[in-house]
Amino acid sequence: MERLRAVLVALKRGLPTVPVPTRIYVFKNHDALEPYLPRVDGKPARLSGFYRGGWDANYATLSAAWNLDPRPTVFYAYIYDFIRANFEKLPLWYEVGIAGYYSTFRTEGDEARTGMISEGDLHELRDALMWIPLDRLFAIDRDSPEYRDPAKKHLYYAETWALIHYLSRGNEARTPQLGRFMTRLAQGAPQDAAFREAFQCDYETLYGELTNYVRNNKRFFYNRTRIADLHPPTEARVAPMSAVQVLVRLGDLLASEDERAGDAERFYQAALAADAANAGALGGLGWLRREQERHDEAAEMLTRAAEGGASDYRVYYGVARLRWDELVGGSYNPSDPTPGQRELLEAARTALRKSIELEPDFAEARLLLGRTYRLEPRGANLAEGIAALEEARRRMPQREDVAADLALLYRRSGEDARADALAGSGAGSGGGARKTSSVALDEPAPPGSFQSRMTLDFDAQVERINSLIAAGKLEEAIAVLDQLIPETGGQTRAKLEEERERLRKSAAHKRAVADYNAAIALYNKRDYTGALAAFQKVASESADPDIAAAAREKAAELSRRDPKKASKP
Repeated sequence: MERLRAVLVALKRGLPTVPVPTRIYVFKNHDALEPYLPRVDGKPARLSGFYRGGWDANYATLSAAWNLDPRPTVFYAYIYDFIRANFEKLPLWYEVGIAGYYSTFRTEGDEARTGMISEGDLHELRDALMWIPLDRLFAIDRDSPEYRDPAKKHLYYAETWALIHYLSRGNEARTPQLGRFMTRLAQGAPQDAAFREAFQCDYETLYGELTNYVRNNKRFFYNRTRIADLHPPTEARVAPMSAVQVLVRLGDLLASEDERAGDAERFYQAALAADAANAGALGGLGWLRREQERHDEAAEMLTRAAEGGASDYRVYYGVARLRWDELVGGSYNPSDPTPGQRELLEAARTALRKSIELEPDFAEARLLLGRTYRLEPRGANLAEGIAALEEARRRMPQREDVAADLALLYRRSGEDARADALAGSGAGSGGGARKTSSVALDEPAPPGSFQSRMTLDFDAQVERINSLIAAGKLEEAIAVLDQLIPETGGQTRAKLEEERERLRKSAAHKRAVADYNAAIALYNKRDYTGALAAFQKVASESADPDIAAAAREKAAELSRRDPKKASKP
């Protein structure tokens, strides 16, 4: 893994970044690994290893059995995470193809070898009757059936690997053209125009070259690099683990899979049974309680873990989140906070600094530290917040919420040019497991106003809107959107306005249905005069053509009656 990382560092040609640390779990054989495998229909998946990215850490888990080789699976996912953490948003086909290209990494003697053939992908393509046309391949996104459907995704993965392999090692004339294609796409050129300009041919021509390369080629080239030239780490520090530490680490691994929270809790509880003050177990269990929305228990456990001198960076991040949630959950005036609010703010920052000190690679702590400076009044020193967000953005270049917070602080510091550059950067949305908002914030309303309080935590307002929609309270959700939209800009504002229009139509439909049903109720009670008036009102006011037509039909039926006779029993 260290040698693979050295190869990827050379690929980046600069200091690499990671948003979270990577933990590697090695089990001596498959039987030892099986209890920790992901579950499929309640049974362990048929895997010899797996990799799971998380908000707090990445987990690479594999068997050391002599007759299994889980490395390609683990390498693939690790490479994919590395790419997303170190490069601006790339097309999906390129990310998937590059990850496949480097996942066959091997070392042989003093050599590192990359771009070796993926036998599984080669067989997949040679056995397929028809491949995906290139124009369609480039258009596939994460919602496409070719990517999401297990029966179809193998062909997509294999073909993206083959395309990268052909353009990188199969045809020297095409290699620089791939670079030009990616550059033109990054500049916003339409896909078709960028393709023709870069490759000087149509899709069918390159598709023919690719299929011929895979189906008829008997020799495939790969890259060879001296390991010494990559300068991977050569020293390792080894320390024994106690039984309690093993329980906590295994609990962490299980907790990284949502469906295994109960299993993780049993490990944490077993650790606490042996050591009631164990900070790792308290911290892990505290996070589980927080995700279960048992906030009082979460606060008690995380606080105990921190006060007990925990060495786990997540514990202090958890304490900071408790303080932050308490702050933004109420009314906060940046120009005149209460002493209690100021104390909470400083406590959150102290905990975040400790989290960063314990694990510099944990970017979420840097993001939240920077975000706390949104609560400062105008004219305050925002240097620490800006520095924290700059580092968070370096580690999470595809996260729009990081750029949005940074743009806001730059604007408040009078650096409008930097703020405008960030607002127009068009970075992709978050790549981690946690849900985040993607919003480019403009300067907020005057401190103390309702809009200003909403700006303090955009995520909370998005969650509130979603909760109101789920509860069927569409009018209230629209009211929150009316207040939130002036706080945003760019594409985010357009998306929010589009959502508001959709909700307005849904709310109007809901009102029309309710009014129509009320008219039906009057009709069933034989209050034909009242029903006639109600149906006429629905027919004239409903924006739903079907409901309006049904109401007109009912009104016409009632108009043909003698209301005086019709109203009698």
